[in-house]
Amino acid sequence: MGKVPPPNAVSKFAPPPVPVETKFPTGSKAKVAMEDGREFEVEVTGYDEGTQKFVVMWREGNVTHLEHVSIEQLTRIPTPEENEKVVPFTRGRVAKNLPPPVPPSLIKTTAVPPPAPKSEAELAMQEILAMNTDYQEIEKRIQRTEILDGAGAKSLYDGRKTYDVKNEKTNSVLNITAATYEGFGYSKGHNEDGIAIYIDPDDDTITAAVGDGMGAGKNSKRATKIILENLKKFPPLQAVKNASKQMRSEGLDGKKDGACFLSVDVKVNEPLKVVQAGDVDLFHFDYKGDYKFRPLDRLKMKDVNGQPMLAQSAFEFFMSDQYANSSVEAKYKMIEGDLRATLNLTDQQVTLMKTRAANNEPLLYPEEPLYYTLRSRTGNAITSAMCEPLHYKTESEVRVGDIVILMSDGVSTNFTESELKVFVVEIRKRGLTAEEATKFLSDELHERMKKADKTKNRFKRDNASIVVIFVNELAAQEKKQLRAV
Repeated sequence: MGKVPPPNAVSKFAPPPVPVETKFPTGSKAKVAMEDGREFEVEVTGYDEGTQKFVVMWREGNVTHLEHVSIEQLTRIPTPEENEKVVPFTRGRVAKNLPPPVPPSLIKTTAVPPPAPKSEAELAMQEILAMNTDYQEIEKRIQRTEILDGAGAKSLYDGRKTYDVKNEKTNSVLNITAATYEGFGYSKGHNEDGIAIYIDPDDDTITAAVGDGMGAGKNSKRATKIILENLKKFPPLQAVKNASKQMRSEGLDGKKDGACFLSVDVKVNEPLKVVQAGDVDLFHFDYKGDYKFRPLDRLKMKDVNGQPMLAQSAFEFFMSDQYANSSVEAKYKMIEGDLRATLNLTDQQVTLMKTRAANNEPLLYPEEPLYYTLRSRTGNAITSAMCEPLHYKTESEVRVGDIVILMSDGVSTNFTESELKVFVVEIRKRGLTAEEATKFLSDELHERMKKADKTKNRFKRDNASIVVIFVNELAAQEKKQLRAV
């Protein structure tokens, strides 16, 4: 007798194993079971050999989803041809010797059939391609984007993450620290802010983004998450537009559930590219600590379409040329109306502003809004009903020695612009890194939030997020390491 083959032995005559990617070929339909128990009918768009997972796509309302799933999560859906069964025709025979009539489904015809209607997934792919985004770009963004939510952080510094992006061509290194947390003593007890950092070494560009949930809504944390999740797949302008559609499909309140948002593309020797909705702020300092760009500079600029920039808050509007060129009577009407309601003005404050209007003086000076109760009320955000972000480039380019800072209003409303300038000069004098500068600011912010109830609206408790970007010169040792790579 021959030897008994071991268990599970493969016969030399057995066919080779079928490659796993052929079990769900590109374009085939399947059902996917998600980890949370939901099921979707999807279209397979490819197989990722790196992760050994299938990439599938489906739509919910107007929102397109692309996800990696394992083969165990997929169930194949048979094609219409596989489902079609020929039923023997037995009725209507006239004579015994005549064959049964041919069923209509088997009759051959020379007529060209009409094109099959496109599936939801195919329509979604058309929409993606129309937005000039290809699948490889989406994959790249997914792999290179990190989202921070500050979960469990006890301070701004505690919720930090640091990155270094080196570039030999520009002899520079971007030293980045991003940090977010719920804020000291904040009444909601959770963080509605979030940060996304996208690093593209192919283009020597980083994108930093801050989302700040609107305080009035119960689903604003979800709104922030939707925006940042879309930023993992799409460039900023496309991301916020897709996020607005997704908020609408999920039924978020268009007036209360939303988020302010700002993203900035930073590339050395080029202007900053900004997408902004609401009061997340951007500051750009040179190596001496002087401003190269600050929030009110927007009102002197034009967007990428050549249109004048819009005021995004009542404060910005009353510093704008649109207000300055109005008649005294029109200014009085604005003060009594929108400004009184927006900033919750007292009669004494209204009288002061009318006096300034009559004398053609600035209605508000840059430091003053910090002392008003409703100073954070904004005129723009990303919601299910509104998606009109500003899209612009700053006038000054990024140079070695510069500092770029993004901050949510939980930070910016606790510091005046002059205080921020002093802060930047001090950290340059001390030679601090971005991480050490974040610690320096975090400690001061924590103390100011603790005093918030005792300062007559000077300080404010809120979620806080900040991204600090130092544009440093590449050291000789770092150059050697890059060449070795």
